[in-house]
Amino acid sequence: MEKTKFITKEQVAAAMKTIVARGEKPTVLATRQELGGRGSMSTICKYMRSIKSADSAEHPESDIVLPEAVEVAFQDAVSKLWETASETASADIETIRQASAKRIETVEQQIEELIDAIAGTEAEREELRAALQCSEDERMSLRNETISLKAKCSQLERWLEDVNKRLDGYMERLEANLSRVSSIQSKKDTSDPS
Repeated sequence: MEKTKFITKEQVAAAMKTIVARGEKPTVLATRQELGGRGSMSTICKYMRSIKSADSAEHPESDIVLPEAVEVAFQDAVSKLWETASETASADIETIRQASAKRIETVEQQIEELIDAIAGTEAEREELRAALQCSEDERMSLRNETISLKAKCSQLERWLEDVNKRLDGYMERLEANLSRVSSIQSKKDTSDPS
């Protein structure tokens, strides 16, 4: 190939044929390499599009007509294949449906058990809450009773103190009276000559 700065559509077509002959796909990059690195990618791409569209116009696809026996056999094979695939799919779907139904039933049962457990926990919580409230009420009652008893104790202590003081006073007077009685008795004993 002649090395010039510009490339032609014919040079691109020849490079593409060489690439196809080697069993490779003629890409823009492969075609540029086949051209020895000459030409811009956009120019090569433009020529390749033009060549491909010209080839498709020259070689339009034609309808292939099959013999009737081949066509019938083909349709029968496709029909049997479809029937087998449908049966297999139906069986698979039924298996999946049954497995899903069992799984759904299991999950629903687990949900019911959880709901029952939650309800039991709620009832237990309410019982505990009621017991706690009862304990709190009892604690408050005992607290009030303790305060009342402390007040009564203080009152009794004051009363007892007062009683002790009075008793002390009585004892002093009693001792004084005893002393006087004793003194009177002694005088009487000394004055009585019997």
